[in-house]
Amino acid sequence: MNERYLGLAQIKNEGEIVSFNGKMIDGIGSRHEADNNTWGFFLANEFRSRGDSYENIMAATLSDADRDAPLNWYKSGSSAHIPWLIWTKLRVYFPVVYDGYLSVGSVPRDPCDERAEAFGG
Repeated sequence: MNERYLGLAQIKNEGEIVSFNGKMIDGIGSRHEADNNTWGFFLANEFRSRGDSYENIMAATLSDADRDAPLNWYKSGSSAHIPWLIWTKLRVYFPVVYDGYLSVGSVPRDPCDERAEAFGG
């Protein structure tokens, strides 16, 4: 099996993220209270789907500690409630929440003909 690493995520040749920060994971889109969900996990997935990487980050308002902290929407002070943006050479990334499900969205960094669906639902 061909495996590679994107930032902190280990990815199988089919594109499925199998571990993040050394922890095995079940898949994308788990409920927000799962122990393995972090902003970094969701970022790695969005980076992969957009052909981007941690190496391309130019600026970020999300700290490494908040990126790697477990997300829990119901816990006050959780990283799930922190507003943030990350700029890479290609895109701008931001948090998305819909009905308690967390994910990361992105838009192109520069004007282009790409169109965005409604975020969060």
